[in-house]
Amino acid sequence: MNTSTRSFHTHHRILLGFGLSTAAVLALALAGNAQTAGTLDDNFSSDGVANIEFTSGDVSGYALSIRQDGDIYIAGFQNLADAENIAIARLNPDGGLDTGFDGDGKVLGTFGQDYARGLGMAYPGGGSGDLYVVGYDSETSSGTTNFGTARFNNLGNPVTGFGTNGSVSTGFTSGIDDKAWGVAIQSDDRIVVAGYTTANGQLDFAVARYLTDGTLDNSFSFDGKVAVDFNGYNDFAHDVEIQPDGKILVAGTSLVNSSGVERRYSLMRLMPDGTLDPSFTGDGKYQIEATEGPTTDGWNMTIRPDGKIIMAGIKGTNGCVVRVNADGGLDTDFGTNGVTEFAVSGATGAGFYAAALQIDGKVLCAGYDGDANASNLLLARFLESGAPDPDFSNDGAVTFSFATGIFETARDVLVQPDGKIVIGGNTELSGAIQFA
Repeated sequence: MNTSTRSFHTHHRILLGFGLSTAAVLALALAGNAQTAGTLDDNFSSDGVANIEFTSGDVSGYALSIRQDGDIYIAGFQNLADAENIAIARLNPDGGLDTGFDGDGKVLGTFGQDYARGLGMAYPGGGSGDLYVVGYDSETSSGTTNFGTARFNNLGNPVTGFGTNGSVSTGFTSGIDDKAWGVAIQSDDRIVVAGYTTANGQLDFAVARYLTDGTLDNSFSFDGKVAVDFNGYNDFAHDVEIQPDGKILVAGTSLVNSSGVERRYSLMRLMPDGTLDPSFTGDGKYQIEATEGPTTDGWNMTIRPDGKIIMAGIKGTNGCVVRVNADGGLDTDFGTNGVTEFAVSGATGAGFYAAALQIDGKVLCAGYDGDANASNLLLARFLESGAPDPDFSNDGAVTFSFATGIFETARDVLVQPDGKIVIGGNTELSGAIQFA
């Protein structure tokens, strides 16, 4: 394990931020080849780190996207005393702010109400090239929440033809806790948003599909919305992907008893019309029993070219990555019967929030190592067999820290066309949480 303070190993780019009264974004570029895996890319902002300030408040980064021209988006939210806003920054390939994006490379926005949290993002490329950010919004800091979806053009302006002034706020039937975490864009430009909703006193997986003008797509289910229960207990969807055949995969966590003590990774696959896909495990739903545990959380997935699904998250005090066959069921050729648990030597805990595939089939997982007192950013790489990659910083992982005794977490990871890796998340200095 290679641990560093303000240095990373692998030509990737990590978006990290810190500040006292201001918010900052740092982008770290890491090299992905065996010779330099895990090192900062000094072609990115001269030392692999780009510092970008917002105006005020805590700013948390949750999602990354990359444009065809190499520009990097990071999105999340700004937390103020009496409001929350969507926060987005766009960086040039060299790590500087792109002033073509709202004049200074930064945008603050809403879903229409005073409290808005951006948690997921999609940049489909091609077509309009518009950017979509999803999350949830509320009139008050503790009020009923709705799915929020906002659309911005290349200049950073809300797309006024989408919803109301560029955003849509959607509530599900009787939902009081509707929160969107993931978004994916279909080949026909329809927008698929996934998260969870309250139904009959419990939380269920929830998916909404929108037309390009922001109206709900009535050809999806009958009203553009689908809610699915697994066990009769709480279910939390965190990610969504569109397969090449148009089927919709949703990933998250399901509780298996009323106490909420035992939890499992969960997957759901929908047909393009919103019905459950019976070719996936027989009923369209799959709970991964091998991941069961009191602190299990399934967070993110990526789909291989052969249709197999990589899913990353947390099991106990370890990061956990699984591989699922295209029709459901664990792929026993990966890890131990389809599951790899990963611990950081000398750390009190570890977990993954994001996964990405390299072109050679290796799996990248980003998250944290640490505990409730302090944590570092973590990036691990696994072979196709599920074993940690010994060519990646010798033992398969690197950690990154700006200072000791603070909270730092990677929330997203992506691979650039040149193989460099970008990581985004949060860091905290002097009590202020900022983009990382």
